[in-house]
Amino acid sequence: MIEVPLSPAQERLWFLDRFDPGQPNNVVLSRRLRGPVDADRLARAFGAVTARHDALRATFPERDGVPVQAIGDPGPFALDRRDLTDEPPALREDRARQVGLELFDAGFDLAEGPLIRATLLRLGDDDHVLIVVAHHIVFDGSSQSILVRDLGEAYGVLAAGGPADLAPPPVTWSQYVREQAEQPPEKAEQALAYWRERLADAPALTLPTDASRPLFKTPRAEQARHDLDAELTARLEQLARAQRCTLFMLLLGVYQVLLSRHAGQDDVTVGTASAGRTRPELESMIGCFVYTLVLRGDLSGDPTVRELLRRTRTAALEAYAHQDIPFERLVGELDVARDVSRTPLFETMLVLHTQTRAELDVLPGVAGERFEVGISQTLFDLVVDASVTSTGRLALRARYDSAIFTAETVTALLRRYEGLLRAAVADPDRRIGELPMDDAAGQRQVLARGQGPRRRYPGTVPSLFAARAAAAPDAPAVGPYTYGQLDARANRIARHLRQRGVRPGSVVGICLQRSPDLLATLLAVWRAGAAYLPLDPALPAARMAWLRADAAIERLVTCQDHAASADGADPEQVIWLDRDAGAIDSQPAQALTPAGGPEALAYVLYTSGSTGRPKGVGVPHGALTNLLLSMRDTLGSGPSDVWLGLTSPSFDISGLELYLPLVTGGRLVLVPEDTARDGIAITRIVSDHAVTHVQATPSGWRMLLDAGFNAPQVTALTGGEALPPPLARQLRPRVRRLFNVYGPTETTIWSTATELPAAVSDVTLGEPIGNTQVYVVDAALRPVPIGVPGELAIGGAGVAWGYLGRPALTAERFVPDPYGSPGARLYRTGDRVRWRRDGRLEFLGRTDAQVKIRGHRIELGEIEARLAEHPDVNQAAVITTGDGADTRLVAYLTAAPGRTPQSRPLRADLAQVLPGYMVPGQLVVLDHLPLNTAGKVDRRRLPAVGAHDLQVREYVAPRSEIEHVVAATWAEVLGRERVGALDDFFDIGGHSLLATKVVARLGAALVLEIPIRTLFLSSTVADFAAAVEELLLADVARLSDDEVAGLIDGGPR
Repeated sequence: MIEVPLSPAQERLWFLDRFDPGQPNNVVLSRRLRGPVDADRLARAFGAVTARHDALRATFPERDGVPVQAIGDPGPFALDRRDLTDEPPALREDRARQVGLELFDAGFDLAEGPLIRATLLRLGDDDHVLIVVAHHIVFDGSSQSILVRDLGEAYGVLAAGGPADLAPPPVTWSQYVREQAEQPPEKAEQALAYWRERLADAPALTLPTDASRPLFKTPRAEQARHDLDAELTARLEQLARAQRCTLFMLLLGVYQVLLSRHAGQDDVTVGTASAGRTRPELESMIGCFVYTLVLRGDLSGDPTVRELLRRTRTAALEAYAHQDIPFERLVGELDVARDVSRTPLFETMLVLHTQTRAELDVLPGVAGERFEVGISQTLFDLVVDASVTSTGRLALRARYDSAIFTAETVTALLRRYEGLLRAAVADPDRRIGELPMDDAAGQRQVLARGQGPRRRYPGTVPSLFAARAAAAPDAPAVGPYTYGQLDARANRIARHLRQRGVRPGSVVGICLQRSPDLLATLLAVWRAGAAYLPLDPALPAARMAWLRADAAIERLVTCQDHAASADGADPEQVIWLDRDAGAIDSQPAQALTPAGGPEALAYVLYTSGSTGRPKGVGVPHGALTNLLLSMRDTLGSGPSDVWLGLTSPSFDISGLELYLPLVTGGRLVLVPEDTARDGIAITRIVSDHAVTHVQATPSGWRMLLDAGFNAPQVTALTGGEALPPPLARQLRPRVRRLFNVYGPTETTIWSTATELPAAVSDVTLGEPIGNTQVYVVDAALRPVPIGVPGELAIGGAGVAWGYLGRPALTAERFVPDPYGSPGARLYRTGDRVRWRRDGRLEFLGRTDAQVKIRGHRIELGEIEARLAEHPDVNQAAVITTGDGADTRLVAYLTAAPGRTPQSRPLRADLAQVLPGYMVPGQLVVLDHLPLNTAGKVDRRRLPAVGAHDLQVREYVAPRSEIEHVVAATWAEVLGRERVGALDDFFDIGGHSLLATKVVARLGAALVLEIPIRTLFLSSTVADFAAAVEELLLADVARLSDDEVAGLIDGGPR
């Protein structure tokens, strides 16, 4: 027996075995053999093959947590023989497949071996199935054809009466791995330099999945198959030759287009397998040679198919020229973040296989054919294996992680792959963004999905309210007002506004506390023919003044309690509702002549802007009416409903709460400003006033649930930010009905809605409301197929005017509707969504830097711009942490020269120019912000934050005894002078093999079995020490009283 090093690929496979023991990582060769088979001769032939190939005699014992490769001496081979002829003939094939699965699942002991097994199943006279299972650590895909060739040669020699000896290979596996270990470092450095540059800042592929990604990646997979006809295959080969590239390069380029369409990114990284036998003498050797190559595709600029193939050919040839660097070393050198739920650098592979008749005919004189056992495995999310069959067809076999993809999704993906390939062959001069994945019928089906119900909703809110007031003047409306009283109050204020110069078509600012008089004033502005701009009294004075100026308001309605809202305003423009009470009360209660119809401007609301300048959205009356009456029909609202007015009027969703009860004859209960964040008080109001409808953001609902909210009579609406399914499951049993609603300000409050069932599994955006069209489109506004992500574009009656005073931005976001009537427009939301197969929309994220905080849509760039203006700050980057209702803002800063940012004063200064929900809750000061190769801030490399408001990263000494033990072990293994409690193992030089060494040493010192995954899940000293402590306590809990006493006395365990 000799000992040799492991190759880098073997090191990774050994680590995976240690990380997740029992998970098979095997290669299976299975053949149906029709003809006479001599089992004894076959066993001796296998012995000859294992004697020739020393990799098949390898085992992997451990020395101090580090593996070595031990090559054993040749010996007889144990062929497992089983007779299935006792089974009924019709069941023998199924039984053979079942045996194949059992053999695959039977794990290997890498330390003991052997690491190859062969089983011969007898199904009948001259009818056998041969199943060979080998661990990937000694056997790769290319080894299968070598095994078949050598096995057939040895069997044939033995059949002729010759000796079983096979000629030794030119180079043995043990010689090869020694050579690799002794390679001069200069060659590897050149390859590393190339890959560092090539893969710098390569983004992860964000393929949408059908289920949440499990915590741990496992190799078990399912398969889907799709064949391309021989004619298309021949045309693909012809195009490849014409472009001076291989069929694989063509398939790769179009595959990256397919992934780009699904992931919504033009920088796509794919893996492939290279045989790794780069020298002729290695081509006849069994072993784990396979190299994993990373192929980064550049699809930027929407190139033609020809240009795409040119780029792909260049990238592939460069990768082949630098393939000598092992993938495992590449991962370590590139400092890839560790994630046990996915593979590093790429998540999907494309491999083109060659197949010959010789690979099927295992034994001379015996006809061989492929026998599908049904085993599939992959360490990646998706692997597409392509091969040209003997009939000239291109067979596509997808192995996919069934924990995150369904068979339907992967089958559709392969079908779209064919669609792209057909389109590419048909017109290579076409731009890739124009290549259709669906045919015309499929596109019509997708467009039809987005059509909301067609309804006729005439009138405006003031006219509909007036009709209600005339029909039921004594019905309660809001607070002390009946419908008749509210109507009269609104008319008096409207007449006073007219006398004070409010003109039809103008904009009036309103800064009042939430009260019945606020509602009367809003109605009054409409009665006077104007539009309103709600101004939150809590806004900083500077922002309030900016909003007044930008909206060009002609009058401001406020009261003395909010006198600051009028700072800097022309006194003639300010209308004081409390000071003018006498003048208002003296006005006639009759309505003014209506001014303006559905096309007239109703209100202006501001949303955050990326440049630091908010955008004013102008919403017409017709859009608001459509929203209200459509939601009336969706919810079944009527005069018996009692709505809770919980939301500030400066937040667009308040429009539903304020006006839907008024146009349906219901009643409105306003929550006082000082109670709006008191969950207990709100819950009491809902109960005391028999409220039937409550609308809140997920953040608001979480507050109410924490306060014990339980209202079986309430119909609940939630929107404004993503609704986490766990929150939905918590809320649903406490209310009568639950709706998830979605829509941007630019399309008037809500555009889609869905009622969640009693048993909530997941949460979608639902379907479009009345007179609304929703489309999932690509960058050119072309519809994308079902399941493919795209940008959500919304058309129909809810589309707003645009942005006040921002014609260029309006033209960019409000675009002509190519699928609507002449003059119709679409609003491009910037939200990334996809159609699900059940007809509902699924939200996937943003296409830009917008985020939702407590229901408010904000641009991170606006916060960064304000931070950068501060004298203490040199640079700033803002990100979010958490999901849904738990989303929080974190700002990373570098200090201006000679300045020291302080958390409390800095946040206080921000609060003077930004609303409270835009002030980051955490500020982290760094020496410098990490940059990518383009010189931009690399947000992925910003450090994680802890619980403190202002953080400066510094050494923290280990605190507990176990932390000291862990830190000392890490320092010893990593060769560091000291390791702190907050240091991350992988940030200070650790990698997978060193992880096994650390775990082995600590396990020996503590007499404890520590799973390697513990270090990956808890990778700081403090977290790992806490996890080890839990393992120790669990271990002690399993001891008997005598063992515990012995342990306390210092005796053996």
